[in-house]
Amino acid sequence: MQASSVIEIYTSVLGWHINNNIWALLEQTGLFLIPFIAIVIRNLIKAREQKDKNDIGVLAFRLSEVQFYVMFFTILLFIKPTINLNHETVNYSDQLCTTNRDASEIFDAKKSWGDTGTTYDINSKYIEASLDGQTLKIPILWYPLEFYMRAFTESTKHALPCQPDLRTMSGDLASARVLDPILRDETQQFYRDCWRPSANRFLRDKPVVDSTVYPNIEEDISWVGSQFFNQHPYYYHRDRPREALSNFPYVESRDNMIVTQNHSGDRGWPFCAEWWTSNEYGLRGRLIEHFNSSYQGGFDEALSDRFYRLATQLGSLSGYDPLEDVMLKELLQSDLNIQNVALTNNYTRDQTGGFVDSMTSSASQLLIGFGVAKQNVGHSVEMHTYQFAAPVVQALILMLITLTLPILAVVSLYRLEVVFALLMLKFSVIFWGFLFQLAFWLDNFLLEGLLDHSTAAGFIGSLGSLTGDYDPSVNLINYITRMMYFLLPLIFSSLMAIAGYRAGAAVDNAVST
Repeated sequence: MQASSVIEIYTSVLGWHINNNIWALLEQTGLFLIPFIAIVIRNLIKAREQKDKNDIGVLAFRLSEVQFYVMFFTILLFIKPTINLNHETVNYSDQLCTTNRDASEIFDAKKSWGDTGTTYDINSKYIEASLDGQTLKIPILWYPLEFYMRAFTESTKHALPCQPDLRTMSGDLASARVLDPILRDETQQFYRDCWRPSANRFLRDKPVVDSTVYPNIEEDISWVGSQFFNQHPYYYHRDRPREALSNFPYVESRDNMIVTQNHSGDRGWPFCAEWWTSNEYGLRGRLIEHFNSSYQGGFDEALSDRFYRLATQLGSLSGYDPLEDVMLKELLQSDLNIQNVALTNNYTRDQTGGFVDSMTSSASQLLIGFGVAKQNVGHSVEMHTYQFAAPVVQALILMLITLTLPILAVVSLYRLEVVFALLMLKFSVIFWGFLFQLAFWLDNFLLEGLLDHSTAAGFIGSLGSLTGDYDPSVNLINYITRMMYFLLPLIFSSLMAIAGYRAGAAVDNAVST
């Protein structure tokens, strides 16, 4: 049995398990016979209302006979669990694709019961315990109908071309944080001891910069990995950390002027350029490694590899800065904890303000930074979660339809129009998988038109700007995405339920006639 998402592997099994138990309860208590009794009573009353009072029993039987046949076959084909279902065979095929301008490749990652690689696997043993060896069963016609419903939905999803996941990458840029507290503290220390003094020194001295070597110097010096600061002897080659670093070993020729090796604890005082760029101990490499391991995508793909693949697909790899530096710059600028340090470090050039002025300035900068970051991140998370929340809502609604099927059938007196309406409603909810995929494709298709494809820096910078709500174009795309994820599925399901009800009513009237 196929599922539409990972969570549906478990919700579908749980739904049919509850469905089987509810029907068993209705059978054992005799409640499933209530509709038959109600039909007999209703037809006796209808027969008694006729002018001929001598044939009440015969007329009531004639009125009830065909209805009993319809109700019996409705129970047998659509309501009573009959076909065995092994819950361990329920699986989900996660079909992802990478694309470039010339070709596309589709990956099929099959996820099965208890082996999906998600936290849902933890609950598999609890669901199996609740089954207690019970074999799940599905009504005779429900199984093939649901199979063809899902096959039709998957076929329509394959009709959509591959599209780079810009929304996910933009959301990753906005929500990424330095999670390791030791690494975060060291990064803040680098801001304090290296970048802030160099930035103030640059603004004070206003050196002449070769525009052919550094075409955008204002952008370059705005972050800690500035190439100008790393290459110029007057900046990162001059400053050192205030405290020794445990990640760097003591080097006597370099650190002997600060402290002897006996008192160093084998910790070193590297210059800021070495602190940032060292291949073995450098902060830059450790930050990239941290982000790559902490924010992996599908198939255990590193974050920098995802950016590289996306930039390659969209033809945005030109530019002066390496792609990893551009990615790291955007990630650090989106980290609120890091930016608070950059905003509030009091390394002012003249130090003329008093304590109150300093605190007021720092507080105002902190509030401004927090407001901007909170607005951007909150908006990005809202749009980013639609893609992941939609399958969860879909799985829960499908489970609700499955487990309430026996109760709704009994309450409706096994009427065909109600059963058909439930069939069409479930098909429409299954078809939401295509509607969600269409919303995903359209969202990324429209967002791609807002990206800067000229350079890698422009590409990632414009990708990060998609998280804000200050751009009318982004607002319009967000509105369209919301409509596609919420309004369109509701309208489609309503129309399908109405169509199913009318089709069932037509069949019921034809049989009754």
